[in-house]
Parts: sequence; structure tokens; C-alpha cells
Amino acid sequence: MGKISWGSYAYIQYSIEKIPSEDVQTALQEAFDEVAHLTYEPIFMTATIATVVIIVLSIIFRGPFKQDAIEENESLEK
Repeated sequence: MGKISWGSYAYIQYSIEKIPSEDVQTALQEAFDEVAHLTYEPIFMTATIATVVIIVLSIIFRGPFKQDAIEENESLEK
């Protein structure tokens, strides 16, 4: 168990697969999957929410941004 405690995701998976007891292997795999899920879910949820907010803001401000670009081009041409 001490050898499994630290290492990369692939190494931990490999180490779990090498455990001779299938019950222990299954329990560790389930625990590892749960920890990975609890760790990465907030990151993906934050990224998803940020993406939706950016898309909504882009749609809301599309008109003003376009108008600003037109006005800037007109002022540069003068």
C-alpha cells in the first residue's frame, strides 16, 4: 500500500492492477475513482460555467462591439 500512495495516475492504476486480491483491487479502484471524480469535477464545472458566461456575454455585447469597431475604422480613415 505504501508503494501505491504516491505516483502518477498511470502508476497508481498499474499498481492497483498488480494486487493479487480481487476484492482489495476492486475496493481500491472504486475509492480511487471516487477521489478522482471529487477532485476533477469542480474544475470541469468551473470551466463549463465560465464558457457559458463568455458565450452569453459575447452575444449580449456583439452589437456594441461591432458598432465600436465601425466607429474606430471610420476615425482611422479620416
